[in-house]
Amino acid sequence: MPIAPPRRRPRAARVAVSAALVVGLGAASACSNAATDPEAPFTPSAFDQGSQVSVLLASGRAMGNPIEEALTKAEFTADVQVGIDGQDQHERLAKIIEAKPKVLIVDTMNADAIRADLDKVQETGAAVVALSSLPKDTKAIDFFVGIDPRAEGKLQGQALVDGVRGRVEKAPSAVELFAGSAADAAAQMRFDAAMEVVRPAIDAQTIVVRSGEREFAQAAMPDAKAAGARMGTLLGSYYPKTAPQGFLAPNDTVAQTVMGEVRA
Repeated sequence: MPIAPPRRRPRAARVAVSAALVVGLGAASACSNAATDPEAPFTPSAFDQGSQVSVLLASGRAMGNPIEEALTKAEFTADVQVGIDGQDQHERLAKIIEAKPKVLIVDTMNADAIRADLDKVQETGAAVVALSSLPKDTKAIDFFVGIDPRAEGKLQGQALVDGVRGRVEKAPSAVELFAGSAADAAAQMRFDAAMEVVRPAIDAQTIVVRSGEREFAQAAMPDAKAAGARMGTLLGSYYPKTAPQGFLAPNDTVAQTVMGEVRA
């Protein structure tokens, strides 16, 4: 993205995601395993009103209030929490498991940190809904709700290309690339789609990645803290005098952390 304050997702979009979650909970309690077998048969079975639904969001998301309002309106018992990082989500999940909710909705910050916890939640008989991010290497996920990561990636890539165009006279604009966690199946789809837009600009020499780190394996960061540390290293190694004109970031939390390093 260009070096500018990131925009928050419009409230209407957040409410739409909340509504999709609640409609899904009212309609079904089991489906194909989202992470491993999207073609498996879907088996509908509604949850009772009053059922406890635990929601564990990622820091920086602005979906907590709309989700809680939608769940309460649908007469579910809502417990909405926000984790600040993967370790905090792990600790919160230990308490959520003790509460034995009927449903867990989780926006994963670091899949490696909570993969075992998700398996334990499923062992209690709870349905597990992955929100926005889709953890790899687990059979605990029953549902996935989120924006199409490929469509999102293309929009992010286009925003970067448009945002840095013409920033440097008679020279390519310098950018760096950041992606979500390698443990998130949606992260690579998002990054690959963004690069379908960014790579032609690199080939045309209107954009340059000074670090040379263009691959997903190089750009993937487990969390925002790691992304900030990487940006600090890149600035010291490749930008001794001026900051890059823009960067690609998978979400607002990473963008804000990277921006903090640029402005430090």
